[in-house]
Amino acid sequence: MRLPAILASNKPALIVLVVLLASLAVNIVAIVDYPAWMDEAIISDLVYDYFRDTSYVSPDFLYATADEGRIYGPVYFYLQTLLLNVLGDDPFVFRLANLLASYLLVVVVARLFQARTGDKKITVWLVVILLLSFAINKSAVSGRMDMLATLFAMFSLWCAHRYRDGSLRALLASSLFASLAFLTTPRTLFLLPATLVLLGYAWVDQHGRKPDQRRMVLHVAIAALVFLGPIALWIQAVGGVREYAGLFLNPEMAQFYGPSVFRNWRDWIYLPVLLGVLLLHWRHIRRDPLVVACIATVIVFSLFVTEVGPYRAMIMPYILLLGALAVGLAPDGERRSMAALALAGVVLAISIPFFVGRAVDIFYVNRDCRDAEDFERRVLANVPKQLTILADYRFYYLLKGRPAIYSPGNIEDDDFFRRSGYPDRILLGEDSVERAAEPGSPLHPVLRDEYEVVTSYVCAVHDMGLGGIFESRRNFHDATLYRRKTVAGNAGQ
Repeated sequence: MRLPAILASNKPALIVLVVLLASLAVNIVAIVDYPAWMDEAIISDLVYDYFRDTSYVSPDFLYATADEGRIYGPVYFYLQTLLLNVLGDDPFVFRLANLLASYLLVVVVARLFQARTGDKKITVWLVVILLLSFAINKSAVSGRMDMLATLFAMFSLWCAHRYRDGSLRALLASSLFASLAFLTTPRTLFLLPATLVLLGYAWVDQHGRKPDQRRMVLHVAIAALVFLGPIALWIQAVGGVREYAGLFLNPEMAQFYGPSVFRNWRDWIYLPVLLGVLLLHWRHIRRDPLVVACIATVIVFSLFVTEVGPYRAMIMPYILLLGALAVGLAPDGERRSMAALALAGVVLAISIPFFVGRAVDIFYVNRDCRDAEDFERRVLANVPKQLTILADYRFYYLLKGRPAIYSPGNIEDDDFFRRSGYPDRILLGEDSVERAAEPGSPLHPVLRDEYEVVTSYVCAVHDMGLGGIFESRRNFHDATLYRRKTVAGNAGQ
């Protein structure tokens, strides 16, 4: 079999194609097979509840009591509603937008780097590293909105880069994408310093020490209107400034704000190397607007976004772009080559084993633990379809079409059990079962006195000696089904 001429004569293109196909294969299987994660199940349920009518946008959503919908903004929900109505409601469709956004994000980052440096070789390695990034791939297969929001923020940065010639169209596009990013998740506010820095450099370059003040004021006013206008309309729709601000001032929100520089053990390995490369080439890159922009966003995001969720994937494109710029803008020479080799080598030495291990896990070692038909046959067949099930969110997609109540995150909340009326069936993941078995758990006496085990479904998970780095419990169907003792003897129960 002969390769197309462009690939046969272009090894970098062949490398990118192979890595891209491998990444697509792994992630497409993942979005089909993976059980629901709590966050995506909550978001999916919001979409399902508020947009079930024939129109794409239901006014019910604007007045929803669910804080998740009002905090995040409407963009992701509207997009998911469109996909739900056109393609159908299943895990693949719901996760598709975030997956596609992840790959478009790779394209935008690569285009931005090449436009700034013109270095095609480093661009190829930047694409490969982005495609193999564990943080980005992990977030790409979830039904959250993080990668779509990051894509909008990066589009905003790209348009700000193009504004250096004073194009009002580029400025408007940058402002609009920034607004879309915020209305997808407000957390992107901490990604937007990069956009502001580039726009600031552009205004200085265009006007020098004697700026055209009328033109500057006009551009700033238009940009502010395009950015703030849609946000103001949304805030008004959900109850006004006081109501919207109250969502963020809720004491429970405090856990999401705070410093997180090293977000996991991998950061302790490659961030010092990145810092070393920056310092090595600082004299050559310190005045570059895009370098300063990326540094600004990395610092702000690290100071204000605590790693209590999958937020590392949002900042990774900026960190990797900064690393590529630190090498790509440096003068040619042995020192530049050594720095590039050190930085790329460390990042790939971390990424490749995780990518391969994840692929083996998804395609072979543990795929039987995600067999939805087997789970239906061995667990759900024991539950009459008219009975209400109280369940962990991970079973959300499996229980679609059945009357179900979902735990708000802490299945051991005894008050939640009281308010739910102690349903006929309870379906718990094994991690919840283990926590509930602890004597101090509020759920312990409830299960002991009110319920009995019907069946358990525990898959023999293989962690391949890597200590469960693929978060096996969240990615597999393992559960215990309970029934209330008071209805245990009823016919058909």
